[in-house]
Amino acid sequence: LVGRGGGSRGGGAGCPPPPPCPLLHLRASPSAPRCTGSGARRVREGANGIPPKLARVSLHLFDTATRAMREFRPLEDGKVGIYICGLTTQGAPHIGHVRFAVAFDVLRRWLTIGHGLDVTLVRNVTDIDDKILAKATEAGQEWWAWSYRNERATSEALDLLGVLPATYEPRATGHILEMVELMDTLVEKGHAYAAADGSGDVYFDVKSWPEYGSLTGQALDDMAPAEDADPRGKHDPRDFALWKGHKSGEPDSAQWPTHFGAGRPGWHLECSAMARRYLGDAFDIHGGGIDLRFPHHENEQAQSRAAGLPFANFWLHNAWVTVRNQKMGKSLGNALEVQVVTQVARPLAVRYYLTAAHYRSMIEYHEGSLAEAGAAVDRIEGLLERVDQVRPLADRVGVLPPAFREAMDDDLNVSGALAVVHDTVRAANTALDDGDLDGAAEFAAAVVAMTDVLGVNPLDPHWAGATTSGQGDATSALDALVQAQLAARQSARAARDFAAADAIRDQLTTAGIAIEDTPSGPRWSLARHPDAAPGAPSVPQPKD
Repeated sequence: LVGRGGGSRGGGAGCPPPPPCPLLHLRASPSAPRCTGSGARRVREGANGIPPKLARVSLHLFDTATRAMREFRPLEDGKVGIYICGLTTQGAPHIGHVRFAVAFDVLRRWLTIGHGLDVTLVRNVTDIDDKILAKATEAGQEWWAWSYRNERATSEALDLLGVLPATYEPRATGHILEMVELMDTLVEKGHAYAAADGSGDVYFDVKSWPEYGSLTGQALDDMAPAEDADPRGKHDPRDFALWKGHKSGEPDSAQWPTHFGAGRPGWHLECSAMARRYLGDAFDIHGGGIDLRFPHHENEQAQSRAAGLPFANFWLHNAWVTVRNQKMGKSLGNALEVQVVTQVARPLAVRYYLTAAHYRSMIEYHEGSLAEAGAAVDRIEGLLERVDQVRPLADRVGVLPPAFREAMDDDLNVSGALAVVHDTVRAANTALDDGDLDGAAEFAAAVVAMTDVLGVNPLDPHWAGATTSGQGDATSALDALVQAQLAARQSARAARDFAAADAIRDQLTTAGIAIEDTPSGPRWSLARHPDAAPGAPSVPQPKD
């Protein structure tokens, strides 16, 4: 991260690296109770391994504002409010864009499934700003049409990657009244002012708020001027725009009348107003990409608290997807659009790829990244298919292993949690090979439960694209047909008619059925998607 006055890329001074191991790495702020062992962190489990709703939970999260690990306690028992900054709808989303949504989808799932909490997640749509106006003009389109098209593309991309819909997804342009109300409060309290040059601009007075810079640990004197508006009407060049007066050459439709003058909202004001509208004056978690820490989130916090609002209790920030150690971005020519990538790689593999690293770790994209993710998904999927054929999993409820809970409660240590997933997959395969079908089913049910938390459960109908209630019947019918072929193959082998046995196997292979001969008999599965093979071709590569 580079702020106005410099700073370092990453979490900033005092920001520790994400945990490498779920069992050996636990930090807490000096004011939070320090856990001394697994017993100190264990939550009493309720039905199906899910704990009841408690005011006190075992989850610890790294809070950007305090630069320390803190024990998470909801402000309201049993409920959690989360606000995350959505995308500015200036273009089609690439996989770097959507990492934030995947990361906070995992958090939401863990709070819901792992801790039984009722989560309200708000993800806004910034549907008007300077870049949208510029790109729409360049394309010869109305700004609102350009914005809406990219909003839909973003929604489709998130759905493609299994991100749960937000509880509320407000557009900035639908909340002008709330923004004007917030500006009025700031002006009344002496923290904002209308520009004296008649431009219609309204600015936040950074010198009026002594805590400005506290989120990112910067001193005001070290900050460079804000570049979000012409400084001509500012008291201080570091003051940032709350409202931008309508300018010559801008579309007439990109303005709203106010007593400050016709214009449109500044980026920072939008999120403060929408977070308050849907989550109240105080809420639990504000999240977003690490590049939003400054100036966006710093400005959000300053204007909200200057208005007398407690605002966010926790700040969480995810790191980037990088290519050759540079942030993925269209301006650098190294972006991979979600819709393009998922034409040649399974969406589930892309989701796994974006999920597998700790949310505060950079993900370095390289040739073969998605093939590696696909191979990991295949190991999980293959095991579940094997078990489901001998012990159907649809009605089984898995219990989350303690080590998985430990990892997830340690600042969402997904890499550690996935280690538990793959250990359990190996245990289930061993149980199958040993003929312990009930044991294998128990392990497999735990895998389903864990992958549900991470959003990468291969049995989830979302990934199969199931749209009708008859799909299960079709699978049963296919199984009956394949089993008949396998029985004929076994009979041919017993009669030492190996040519006939091989012909049956070849027919099934051509039809996309993979056969595995095991000590307990042959098993079948659908052949893996081609992107799962190591070195699979056709996955687009970023340009140099």
